[in-house]
Amino acid sequence: RKDVATLAIAMALLMLAACSTAPARSTPKHAAPASAARMDDFVRWALQGPSGYDQALAELMRLYRAQATSQDPPNVYARNPIRLADHFVIAGVQIDNQYWYRQIVAITVASQPCYPMAQAVAVAGIELPPPGSDTGSPGRSVSARRNDMELTLTESRSDPRCVEDIGFLHLKTERRAGAK
Repeated sequence: RKDVATLAIAMALLMLAACSTAPARSTPKHAAPASAARMDDFVRWALQGPSGYDQALAELMRLYRAQATSQDPPNVYARNPIRLADHFVIAGVQIDNQYWYRQIVAITVASQPCYPMAQAVAVAGIELPPPGSDTGSPGRSVSARRNDMELTLTESRSDPRCVEDIGFLHLKTERRAGAK
């Protein structure tokens, strides 16, 4: 009887401990910032020339190294969200340095929180045509060329106030080695 009573007390204590312990919460991958970089940095770096491109590429490769199909030249196609230091979220990235004559990076920006198009064009020094102009349809893109680089910002089709894609590429046709 003593063994049964001891076992019953032990079981009760285990059940009590199990009930009082909150289950572990699974947090989304993008809940905490995974990068010290900000979305503005990717816009700024893209227009700084090859060194800025390399800086952006190095950060993206750090964030998406596991999804890279090639390191040199870098090649990544990933659709997992990553929250940046400014709490904007990269929804996915494509880095293509194998099949094009120019190095291309495309960053898909999550819709929540909205990365404002007005902010992105201000960082890039681009004038956004007013709605209703020739390019005034939702999903329009604006570009800037500087320092042998081209940056393209595409607004969201569902909310034109938000950036949906940030793309940049080398304007020169020779391939450069990836950021190391």
